[in-house]
Amino acid sequence: MGYTSNLTNPPESIALPYILRQRLTTNLIKTLKSLKWSKGGSNRISNLTLACRPWNEAKGNQDIKDFLRGKPNLAIRILSEAKAPLKDAAAVNATRWKLFETLKAKGLPITTGSGARTKYNRCRLDLPKEHWIDAACIGEVEKLTMLTNQPLMVTAMGHGCRQMVQMDKYGFPRKDTVRGFIVLRSTQRFYSLHSSWRV
Repeated sequence: MGYTSNLTNPPESIALPYILRQRLTTNLIKTLKSLKWSKGGSNRISNLTLACRPWNEAKGNQDIKDFLRGKPNLAIRILSEAKAPLKDAAAVNATRWKLFETLKAKGLPITTGSGARTKYNRCRLDLPKEHWIDAACIGEVEKLTMLTNQPLMVTAMGHGCRQMVQMDKYGFPRKDTVRGFIVLRSTQRFYSLHSSWRV
């Protein structure tokens, strides 16, 4: 359970009133998109709301805010469960499918699978939720041997700086010695250590 969504036959573990469950099984209640396709909506679960057929037909292509203008409390409750549209994710998915078609046309061996299949494989193999583990669970996976629990050894070392010396508010150096240079504060001149040591 939890791998795919099926709103027409909800599992018994979901607490729904008896009348609502009966109407769902007899298709008297349909799923309503909070944001329609023509307005940039999608088929994902957070964009779907349970509604009766007359209410769904009356709403039509209207925005949910416009349709529920007379019932602001209901509109707020419905929209609080909906998430923002994933337009960037849609662009990434379009690029992903174009890459898949290009690699397939080249004749390379490619394995694909749905997100539900990936989650099923990960849960069946009792693996933690990590992006790099999900990449190994795509498609048909019978067995998976993990060689490490941490794929990379990354440590933050800071950004560094190319500034030779810290300046005061007038633009003169604040420190006395700077990586091979000596600052004489009386004259504010730089002398190279190497040139001053020559005999």
